[in-house]
Amino acid sequence: MKISESILIVTGASSGIGTATARELAQRGATVVLAARRAEELDKIANDITQLGKKALTVPTDVQSRESIDHLVAQTVEAYGRVDGVINVAGIGGAGIIAQATDEVLEHMVMINLLAPARLIQAALPFMRHDGSAAIVNIGSIAGEMGTNGMYSATKFELRGLSDSLRRELWTKHIAVSLIEPGYIRTALTARVKGPLPGPEIVAHAVAGVLEHPCRVLVVPSS
Repeated sequence: MKISESILIVTGASSGIGTATARELAQRGATVVLAARRAEELDKIANDITQLGKKALTVPTDVQSRESIDHLVAQTVEAYGRVDGVINVAGIGGAGIIAQATDEVLEHMVMINLLAPARLIQAALPFMRHDGSAAIVNIGSIAGEMGTNGMYSATKFELRGLSDSLRRELWTKHIAVSLIEPGYIRTALTARVKGPLPGPEIVAHAVAGVLEHPCRVLVVPSS
């Protein structure tokens, strides 16, 4: 994919990795569609982007709602006529013991970390071209490689499986699917972690990298 002049939806865009990713892609010439629940934060980020002469559209979105996801894609297509890429950043953390988790906790974790990305991809696919110019990037976690964080790890394992299945399904359509698995990154989710951590910009840079040069899985930091 050529990032410049592409139309890219970024979920979780109101903070952390989502914000850093939106800024990185806009700086590289993409039109970014910012999706998250906090409309005021989205507007601030979009204003920062447009002040630099770049392009951004805000669509307040609750990824728990299929109707809201459909609205996000509809607004994108109405404004630009297509979707070139989906970057699924929105997610929630948690390290509770699965055996002690309530149904509410289990369902909420699966909804945000697995069903929401799947639903957005479903909604966007009809508007993505099959000429090698479209891509999907899912933000997983290194916790999806080892069962260290209870249900959070389980859902990130599931996201890895979703990414692998989609890659097989979409390869004949020339739509790339990449999974990025961050380790500990300085965000609100790791606020209690002591010691220096890399910032979300390292993940944003990785997103740009796999959009241009897709790969099955990329762990960041790499060492």
